[in-house]
Amino acid sequence: MARPRGFDEAAVLRAVREEFWVTGYAATSVDDILAVTGLGKGSLSGAFGDKHQLFVRVFNEHCDETIGIRTQRPGRS
Repeated sequence: MARPRGFDEAAVLRAVREEFWVTGYAATSVDDILAVTGLGKGSLSGAFGDKHQLFVRVFNEHCDETIGIRTQRPGRS
């Protein structure tokens, strides 16, 4: 049986998105990601895969948020 995650996934994704935004994908190392998230390599890879998979996840969530904001009409949620 898998252990429950001991971290806030949304907070991790926000931290990683900020790191990619400030530093850039190529200049962001896995060690940088571990530092900003406080996760260990096993937890990071178990939850999100490798650096590229994590970037795609962060990018897709950013796009979903942006599209959602732009498509909402006043008075609707």
